[in-house]
Amino acid sequence: MRRALHVRPLSAGQVAALEAHYRRTPVPAERTRAHIILLSHQGLTPPAIAALVRVDPATVRRTIRRYEAEGLAGLHHRPIPGRPRKVTPAWERLLLRLIEQDPRRYGVLRSAWTAPTLAKYLAERTSIRVSDDRVQYYLHQHGYVTGRPTWTVQHLARRDPQYQSKRPVPRRSK
Repeated sequence: MRRALHVRPLSAGQVAALEAHYRRTPVPAERTRAHIILLSHQGLTPPAIAALVRVDPATVRRTIRRYEAEGLAGLHHRPIPGRPRKVTPAWERLLLRLIEQDPRRYGVLRSAWTAPTLAKYLAERTSIRVSDDRVQYYLHQHGYVTGRPTWTVQHLARRDPQYQSKRPVPRRSK
């Protein structure tokens, strides 16, 4: 029968660093990994830890081995290998620059950008073709929302600096 895998005894400083990482990291997977190491330090076996944190026992063993080999750095996220990103940082910068500008300035005969219009324009300019949904995804990642364009009184104020002086003064009701 194979011996249960446990993390080697940790110093008080290592435990404090793990607890701080557990409390402060915004990445849920890293928090789970720190929790696994802390539970292993308390003497729990990989199957018991797996049941508590709801992961596979193999994940617990892999996390312990990574921590043993790399320390706290072993808890950090590693990129998953796969197809490289289609969208480049330059493409994203161009998207963010365009969304703040009037489309007519770029020869697009529309009063506001839409996801399909942006996708088509960016494909022509950069040769990177993405779907309308992907354009919406990147806009959302940067705090923009897409929707049906609507005009408000604010657009008048932006276009005409004398708008406030032309605006009628509201009368008080008696």
